[in-house]
Amino acid sequence: MRNDANDEVERRSTEPIIEQMVEQWTTQYGLTRMQRKILNDAAHGVARTDIARMHGITVKTVKRHINALLKRTGDAHLYDAVARLLREVIQQKISATSPVTRTSLPLHSVVLR
Repeated sequence: MRNDANDEVERRSTEPIIEQMVEQWTTQYGLTRMQRKILNDAAHGVARTDIARMHGITVKTVKRHINALLKRTGDAHLYDAVARLLREVIQQKISATSPVTRTSLPLHSVVLR
């Protein structure tokens, strides 16, 4: 059975790679500073209301930033963008640790908090 300490270590070891992928997307899609922050927060499972509170903006403003982000990335919903980002993180992590020829991962669903 896993304990909280193991979960915390795993979470910390995964965070930098998520942030690196968000930075890659920022360059690739030309995201603004706030869009980058919101995407990073969403990828870490932060709810829109909490994102608004953390950045001192309204939920309506968060939604506007999300809509602009989605136009740039071509995703229909924020959870689609986050799922795709996390899929890329997993693929990058596998390719960095596995000398075996990699194939695309069939991740059809990702559960977000």
